[in-house]
Amino acid sequence: RNDVIGIFQYEGRATRLVNREVRPDDFLELSDINGLSRPGPLFSGTTAEYIRVKHGEVQPTRFHPIIDELTGATKGQIIYQEQVLKALAEFGGLSVKRVHEIRRIISLKLGEAQFNTSSEDFITQAMSLHGVKRELAQAVWGRLVTSASYSFNIAHCISYAMLGFWCMFMKVHFPTAFYAAQLRKTDKDMWGRLIKDAERHKVKVNGVKPGISLVEWRPLDGSVYAGWKQLDGVGKVTAEKIIAFDQEKRESTGKGVKKADELIAVNGIGVASIEKFREQIDSDDPFGLLKIKHSL
Repeated sequence: RNDVIGIFQYEGRATRLVNREVRPDDFLELSDINGLSRPGPLFSGTTAEYIRVKHGEVQPTRFHPIIDELTGATKGQIIYQEQVLKALAEFGGLSVKRVHEIRRIISLKLGEAQFNTSSEDFITQAMSLHGVKRELAQAVWGRLVTSASYSFNIAHCISYAMLGFWCMFMKVHFPTAFYAAQLRKTDKDMWGRLIKDAERHKVKVNGVKPGISLVEWRPLDGSVYAGWKQLDGVGKVTAEKIIAFDQEKRESTGKGVKKADELIAVNGIGVASIEKFREQIDSDDPFGLLKIKHSL
């Protein structure tokens, strides 16, 4: 469903768009999406061809059996650094030393100019080793150059895919825990996007509720509650003081904190802070979502 808000690596604009078009059916396609959303494959047409091949609209371009074998698991496309390096060695006959130097060029993003210093060696040796025409060797080289620009290695892509998969598993099966955890790790200016997404998934995100809120965001009974630390100007130490004060009040009077004004008794909280807290604790719109439009 491309339901990727809050999903590690997949909610970025390019990856989200590629994921939407690929519609992954298995884990390796999920991994491929990470590689396909890099500038090299995107700008070279590799991503577009992968998508068309995936959905049966075209057959992959065939160059040579060596390249076919290297790209058999990636819809005939050169996506990963390892594919580039293997093609340089097995199809272009470049030495181990030169392939290692090119690996550095790719990893350090040193650009096409340095990569292209090996083009003639690759083309002439491919012609000699495999009896292919210059035009075909040049076409393979062109694919390698564009794929190598900003390409990922497969271990990187698989690691990202696994983290994204775990995030999505949590979002689908344990949504309140997912949103609470993501809100803990997300900058305040991005809360709105996550909160609106949570509400679309029937997870209510509440502001600070005395007696319920802890130091940080908390999942509870199908909802998420902001922690005391989410109040403006409240750090971990002050949040812990507020919770201790609430607990003491419950033990001594049978009732905990009900209103922001009661927090004036907490060491370090003054009148100005109470004014700010009151707006957030007593507000029907504690996160300002009715006032601010967030891009989704």
